Amino acid sequence: MTKPSSIQGIVDDLTSDGLKNTQPDNINSPMATYLECVGEEEFDKTNVVYIDKDVHEVISLLKRHKKFSIGNLFSMLGKEFIEKHDSEIKDSISNTNKYLSR
Repeated sequence: MTKPSSIQGIVDDLTSDGLKNTQPDNINSPMATYLECVGEEEFDKTNVVYIDKDVHEVISLLKRHKKFSIGNLFSMLGKEFIEKHDSEIKDSISNTNKYLSR
């Protein structure tokens, strides 16, 4: 399989009938490991977040093949972004959020 050049290429690859059978399910891949961590993390998913429809389509198709929570995935990505940039965020805002108080 060639590397897709766009989100639409990824969507096309994920929706093709042969993809699931031609791609080995490498449980040791970085993505598989990350999605496993996503499943282990506990998040309070009570708020709505709006994302691009093409991004959602790719994540939804991936979810069908890999079985993970989309809410947990985006919560984990957000948490990691906050942890990576927490000092700059703290300088920009004042808040008593549980991810900023670490």
